[in-house]
Amino acid sequence: MNLRKRENQPVPDFSAKYLSGNPISISPLKRKKIMLCFYRHVGCPFSNLRFLELKQQSNCFSQMGLVVLAFRQ
Repeated sequence: MNLRKRENQPVPDFSAKYLSGNPISISPLKRKKIMLCFYRHVGCPFSNLRFLELKQQSNCFSQMGLVVLAFRQ
């Protein structure tokens, strides 16, 4: 099964929970540009570095109208 999505493909509806336990669903974001990022365990130094880079660029992504959802194990 190929789970890789390509640019401009619709994201299937799904839901998850924030670390706080509050739910999040992708359905309210259907008409927006979304970048989904999946990272390994929080103890992985490479994942932590990439996550920090993503966080530092968050203002740029917002200005472009891009919603970034990052998931960590």
